[in-house]
Parts: sequence; structure tokens; C-alpha cells
Amino acid sequence: MNIHLILSGNELLNGVQLDTNLRFIGGELAAAGIPVRQAVTIGDSRPAMIDALAALSADADALIVTGGLGSTDDDITRQVAAEFFGMPLHRNDDLARYVAYCYRTHHPDGPIPKAIFRQAEVPEGARILPNRNGSAAGLCLDAAIGDRHFPVFLLPGPPRELEPLFRECVLPELLRLRRDPGLFRCGMLTLGIGEIELQQRLADFPLPPETGIAYCAVPGGTRLFLTAPDRDAAVRQLTAFRATLPAPQPEPGETELAPALIRKLKAAGLTCGLAESCTGGMAAAEIVAIPGSSAVFRGGIICYHNDIKTSLLGVPPAVLENHGAVSAACAEAMARGAARQLGVDLAGAITGIAGPDGGTGTKPVGTVFCAVACGGNVTIEEQHFSGDRAAIRTRSAAHLLKMLFQLCP
Repeated sequence: MNIHLILSGNELLNGVQLDTNLRFIGGELAAAGIPVRQAVTIGDSRPAMIDALAALSADADALIVTGGLGSTDDDITRQVAAEFFGMPLHRNDDLARYVAYCYRTHHPDGPIPKAIFRQAEVPEGARILPNRNGSAAGLCLDAAIGDRHFPVFLLPGPPRELEPLFRECVLPELLRLRRDPGLFRCGMLTLGIGEIELQQRLADFPLPPETGIAYCAVPGGTRLFLTAPDRDAAVRQLTAFRATLPAPQPEPGETELAPALIRKLKAAGLTCGLAESCTGGMAAAEIVAIPGSSAVFRGGIICYHNDIKTSLLGVPPAVLENHGAVSAACAEAMARGAARQLGVDLAGAITGIAGPDGGTGTKPVGTVFCAVACGGNVTIEEQHFSGDRAAIRTRSAAHLLKMLFQLCP
């Protein structure tokens, strides 16, 4: 089944906005066994939109277009799609009333701008996909290229609007349209294994010839995806391959480290806390982004300044004077202090030099110490990460989460 995706918006091309819609839609469809075949990103331009519609409509079984359904002059998706597929626009009175209602909830006084009623224009024959989280409704067009008919879904760009609308209105219809058995994907995060090593390991592992393999390098390891015509077969294959890897490893289906850590902590009945210096709470943010993390995560202490390391975590001044804040001794003291202050079973700590300044001959930029305290014992690892400040901080937080996962009993 050929499902193509057009992501529209100047903000996506000029770097102002990070587009997460492809990741969401692609993930939802891949999990359903109907992966996206092709995706293009275009600006808010009529010629660009027409070119994309012409190219992707040629063999599409379904086409999804995101963005450009608002009320400003650069919101052209509705108008261009209607023109391209030969569907005159008509105002829908019910939709106009809803658009006015949405506007009044934020602007109770004054006249309603005429421009907002662009969102009430519907291509002839199109179905309205109700948007419960915004004023721009989605639309489903019954498009035709010659004798071939296929649905074109026009969806609002904001993820908080697009995601529920996609799950409620678009995905069920695509599942009904599917005629082939589908291709089902199962993924897993492999820790401490690079792409090439993972490929070599898989070369020696018996996989059915129809199995698809994909790799994605991430800080701390590699995501592995196996694709098979049967969902259970993909899971079984990944489960069997996981048994050949150095333990511990996340389970099949776990492609992110924080959810895997939370699952493991819950299973062990343990609590966790963090003390972060150079990462400034990045590791904690990864954990608390996961629903249900409050059952195991008690909190974190951002101890950027040495005074905070001493006053909140009890790092001895002598450690800072003799070894420095970026040292194994300081990381150990931070981990012990976090375990004590937060009252947790497992405490992680991180301190390092993220740059671009602050490095020395013996401790260059990228020097990081991570420590994990558990049951009175502390494990410390020294790492040297490359890249800019953002990359070093990201890799540091990932390494600390990896240590916590691996050391969780």
C-alpha cells in the first residue's frame, strides 16, 4: 500500500520549527503494518504544493498533507488541494459557527476577523474530520487521477491537534483500505553496541529471508528494527536475537532508554533520583517525560555551582579543592549525597566539561564523570565525548541513564 506524506510549512524548511509529525505518523503507520513509502517537506508555496501533489498522487493509495489549514495568507493547503483535484470550495455553516466559537473563547470582545472563516471553507464532496483541540478541522478528499480514486487527508500542523485527529479519523480508515497483509515492525534499543558491530552480530543470526533490517545510531547504543509480514514473528525474532547480546538489554518494543529504565525500576520495586551538574536536568527531563515515572522517580538536584554541590549534596570542600568538580571523587560524593538527600535506592550523578570553554590539558572539553550509587556501592565511569556543547550534554545524559539501567538490580 503506497502511503505518501507531504509536510508543509516555511517554518519547517528554515529551521524555526522542528517537525515531529513525520516521526509520529511514520511510527503509527509502521506499527500498524502500513509504513509510509515516501515523504516530502515543502514551503508555503503554491507551485511547491502543486509539484508535490502531482508527484505523489501518481501512485498513491492514500496521501496525507499536514499544515497550512489556518486563517493566514500562508495557509494555502486547502485552496491548492481543492484547485489541484478540481473541487470548488464552499463555506460550511456548521464549521463557520465552530470557528467563530473557537475565536470567541480567546477573544470575547470586538468583531470577528473575516480571515478566520477561511477555515470554514470545504472542498466540494470532502468530509470534515472534527478537530477537538483547535479551530482548523481536518478534511478528507475523495481524489481522482484518471479512473483511480484515493483519499487525501488534510491535517492541521500543530501536533496536539494532528495526533488525536490522526488516531481517531485517519488510521482506522487506512486500516480498512489495506488490501495486502502488511509489514510489521518491532524495534529495540541495544546498549553499548554500535551499528557495524550489530550488523556483524545479525549476519551470524538465522533470520528468515523476508525479514527487513534497519539500524539507527543513538547516544549509548543502536536502535534495531526488524520487519516481517507477521507482527508476532518480528517480536519472536527480536526476542531470540536479544538473548545473544550482552545483558542487560531493553526488551523488544523498547526503543527509548527512559521508559526501559522506568519499567525495570518498577519491576524491581526500586526508586531513583539524580544529581546533575553539566547536564542541568536533561536526564531527569527524559525520565519525567514518561507517564507513570512518578512511581519510581523521586526527584533531581541540579547542582551547577560548587556551593550547591556542597550545601545540598554534602560534597566535601576538600574533594573540590584537591580533585576539582569534574572528577571521579566529586561524582561519587554527588551520587552518595543524592541517595541520602532524596532517599532513593538508586542515585545517579553526573559532572563534566561541556565546553566550549573550561577544558584543560588533563581535562579537555568533553570530559565527563558519571556515578551510580546503589546499596552502599558506587560505580564511576569516566567518559570523553566529542562534539559541541549540546552534543556533549546529550551524550552525557544518555550515558548516565544507560548506567542506571545496567546497574539496576
